[in-house]
Amino acid sequence: MTHAATVTVTCPPATGGTYTSINEALNAIGPIGPSTIIATGTCNENVSLNGAVSITIVAGAAGATIAGPLDGDTFDISGSQNIVFRNLEITNTFSTTGLGGGDGVLIAEDSDVQIFSCNIHDNQAGGVGVNRNSTVFIRGTTMTRCSSEGAVPQPGPAPHPS
Repeated sequence: MTHAATVTVTCPPATGGTYTSINEALNAIGPIGPSTIIATGTCNENVSLNGAVSITIVAGAAGATIAGPLDGDTFDISGSQNIVFRNLEITNTFSTTGLGGGDGVLIAEDSDVQIFSCNIHDNQAGGVGVNRNSTVFIRGTTMTRCSSEGAVPQPGPAPHPS
């Protein structure tokens, strides 16, 4: 059984949202939507969507920056369908450890993602990485200062012989 949910996230130091991180909101509403998360402020986190369906993450009126951790991806999406990002600023922390940094959005394992009007920047491994039979639709989005700017196919494991 699915249920629709719309929740608000206001990342610290700002206040006022129902939740203080996107991950906290996802844990509360569950991975199966349709659900919308309206984010405001700067959220310093790695957001993982594994097996999620019909989740939309959108910036509130004051805007939202999702900043990934050192040497990790900002968004990791795996085995998920109908994931939508709107009006988000997606950035990352450049590696100082030599491990290569992370992607702004990494899409894997038969996932389907749509990215609209986002600003994806300063992601050392790439703006958007797509692999393992996944699809991405990008419109009205800028990607700058990423090691690869655009949706970049990434190698995956060799298919298993039939």
